[in-house]
Order: sequence, then C-alpha cells, then structure tokens
Amino acid sequence: MSLSRRGFIKLSAAAALTSAFGGLGLAAKPAATKAAVDRISQLKPEWSKETTSVCCFCAVACGLIVNTSLKTKRALNIEGDPECPVNEGSLCPKGGSIWQLAENPQRVTKVMYRKPYGTKWETKSWDWALAQIAKRVKRDRDAAFEVKNAKGQLVNRCENIAHVGSAALDNEECWALQAFMRSLGLTYIEHQARLCHSSTVPGLGESFGRGAMTNHWIDIKNSDCILIMGSNAAECHPISFKHITRAMEAGATLIHVDPRFTRTSAKADIFAQLRSGTDIAFLGGMINYILENDLIFKEYVVNYTNAPFIVGPGYDFKDGMFSGFNEATRSYDRSKWAFAYDEAGIPRRDTTLSDPRCVYQLLKQHYSRYTLKNVSDTTGTAQDRLL
Repeated sequence: MSLSRRGFIKLSAAAALTSAFGGLGLAAKPAATKAAVDRISQLKPEWSKETTSVCCFCAVACGLIVNTSLKTKRALNIEGDPECPVNEGSLCPKGGSIWQLAENPQRVTKVMYRKPYGTKWETKSWDWALAQIAKRVKRDRDAAFEVKNAKGQLVNRCENIAHVGSAALDNEECWALQAFMRSLGLTYIEHQARLCHSSTVPGLGESFGRGAMTNHWIDIKNSDCILIMGSNAAECHPISFKHITRAMEAGATLIHVDPRFTRTSAKADIFAQLRSGTDIAFLGGMINYILENDLIFKEYVVNYTNAPFIVGPGYDFKDGMFSGFNEATRSYDRSKWAFAYDEAGIPRRDTTLSDPRCVYQLLKQHYSRYTLKNVSDTTGTAQDRLL
C-alpha cells in the first residue's frame, strides 16, 4: 500500500528478473520483495486487528474489512468484505483505493490559503486553518446573533451563517454535525439528501409509513424492468450494476434515459436519449401513458395513496397556474387544494377512481397534455424510443 506507482513498476521488474535468473541458477537477493513480504506478515492476528466498516464514497454502501496495526493504530490494509451481501467482497476503483484517504504518503497535509483580494497562494498548516475558521465563525456569529425576535420571544439564533452538509457522511456523523451547528444557533442547516428526497420522504411516509428506502440493493436482481435515468451506474456505481446484470441475465429489460451515451447506454436494451433539462416532460409522458392505458397497480394505488380522495371545489388548474395564487405576494393559498371532508371530518374517498374530483381523475386530466408528440418535441427523444 505504501508503494508509489514507480516503485511498484520497479518491484515488478525486479520480481520478473528474479524469476528469470532463478531459472538459470542465478537467483538475485530477495531484498527487492522485502517490503511486500513485510506488509503481508503484518496482517497476521498478532500484529493487526480486523474490523468491518462501510465504504463512504457512494450510496451503494459496500462492506469493508480494515486491518489496523496494534502497534501504530493506523490502517494497514482495506479490502472488500466477502460476507457483505451488497458487494460480496468486490470493490470499485474508488473503494479499492479508499486506504489512500488517510494512509497515502503523497496525501496533501497542508492548506493552501489566498488572502482576500490576494493574487498568491500561501502554504499554511491545518492548525492555523482551523483556528482561522473558528475565529471567523465567532466573529460573524457575534455580529448578528439574535437573542430575542421582534415579538420579544427568546430565540437565540444565528441567521447570517448557513451550513450545507454532504452525502458522504454517515448517520452518526450527520447527527454530530447538525447538533454542533444547532449549538451555534444556526437555523439554515441544509443537507444534500433534501435535494433528492424532499419529495420522496413524505411520499414514502404516507404510502409505507416510513420515509426511508423500502428495499435492498440486492433486490434489484429480482426486477423485470429497470429504468436508469440521469445516471451512469455501469461506470459510477459498478458494484450496484452487478445486481442489474444478474437481473438482465434472468430476462429483465434495462432502459437508460440520459443526454449522453455512456457505458450504461451500451449495456441497455433501450437507450432513450433526451435533451438536458427535459426529464419532467419525459416522466410526464410516461405518467400520461400509464394513466391512459390503465397500467397502474390498482390495489396499491387505491389502498396506499391519496388517489381515491375527493378534492374540494377550490382546486383548479388553468393556463399553467394552480388555483389560490396571489399575484401581489407571489405565493399560493394552499387551503384551496384541500380535500372534501364528510361529517366526521374524514376525507371523502371514491375507491372506484371514477369521481371527476378524485385525485386520480384530476391527475389524469393534468397529465393529458403530455402527448407522445408534445413529449417528443420537448425532449428530442424519438417517438419509437418513447413508446
């Protein structure tokens, strides 16, 4: 692991020469392979501790086995965990090189700093950088810290600093980070997951009772049809693609929707190319086709979604605008979108999905505009590809 690329090539050449000379009875000294032998010996239980972990690079969450030196407390080796059902011991190039995050001798250990309005970079230590961050956070926090709001209520908040999180953090790290930010009084605390899941979490919560993922990566291998949209999984998430390949070997169809032709496109049964930014139109066309041809999973739709709920008379949609819009405030009065309730205050339902004011029929009416021609004209995707 501590070998550079050049060192590895030298070592490989030396090993080849050793083998060649050995056949002639002119074996070279074994010093050239000493580094590799020493590293392997350190993985023995008396020298190292074995711990399971999870790769941090993407959401596939491949299992890892980490060997840590009992002497130095540093990682000696990281490899895929064969008992993990996700990766079954294999790792992608990112996971395979994860050891380098902390143990690569070429790892950057200094901070590059450029002063405001400066033209040159300066090399600084991490201690200096962390101290500067702490000083500036305190300076800005003190400058605008609000103890009480306009109503005189105690709020103790800081609204001139925001925090944007990362998808590469695990649950424990996210909890510690948000707790620290809240202790500073921050109210603007954002995380990458909300960009992806601001809609899926409430949707899954209403349907399944929880807003988290509903099944496992390895369940993909049981799919009959897989739609990959806006992702190059074959190259960016190759371990997940292993399960997609297994599904295809069992007869599944793979559809790839993307502006670019990638390795995933090359593996797909159907590559539907579209213009960048037209995903909503493409999906709208799919929704319209499903509704018009009655291809819904009716038992699920009726019992686990709001499709049979009757919508009140205040809701409407005309000329691209929903009802309840206030031009002066540029905001919606969402009370106009409320359900119709019975005498007990429970939303009225039509389980036959035929009432013109039920969510299902209003949805059908809304997406009727997404005709095959309109979608093709908007996305640039050929009509035969869409069909």
